[in-house]
Amino acid sequence: MKQLKVDTYFYLIWHSVHDWEDLKLFLPEARKAGIDIWVYLVPPSESPPLYGTRYSEPFRLDYARWGEEIAKLSLEHPNLTAWVIDDFYSNRSVYTPEYVGIMTRRSRLWNPDLKFLPLMYYYQIDREFVSLFKDVIDGVVSAYPDNSDAIRQAWRFLNDDFDEPARYLIS
Repeated sequence: MKQLKVDTYFYLIWHSVHDWEDLKLFLPEARKAGIDIWVYLVPPSESPPLYGTRYSEPFRLDYARWGEEIAKLSLEHPNLTAWVIDDFYSNRSVYTPEYVGIMTRRSRLWNPDLKFLPLMYYYQIDREFVSLFKDVIDGVVSAYPDNSDAIRQAWRFLNDDFDEPARYLIS
């Protein structure tokens, strides 16, 4: 990763039941290399019973607990700077603004500097999303724009160029 000049790495917790423990070994090595780590979790739509046989372990679908435990770990490892949930808006029946508020409050009790950055597709970033989630997330990770117009439109929503205030940057 150093040869590639990587400075941020998404650490997916989903491949093995040992990923969480392996992360604890990986973090100090990444820090020595100057690499920030963002913990990457899968949503309910990529977990049993809807999909496959694997959860993000050990906290499975308890995202409030994930936020708390990731924040605790980030205090020991300052290069753990964010956490991400895949396909966030597609799972909005689970990730309501109220539940996301609980997730981020529990995380911020331990580390107010740890960022929660849900993964969003560009076409999902609109006024409704911003107005619903502006107070409970710290930004977004955006994926798969159709074209440069999609990027510009999302950027405008996330940076106060529309009616609703937004304080987010696209990462």
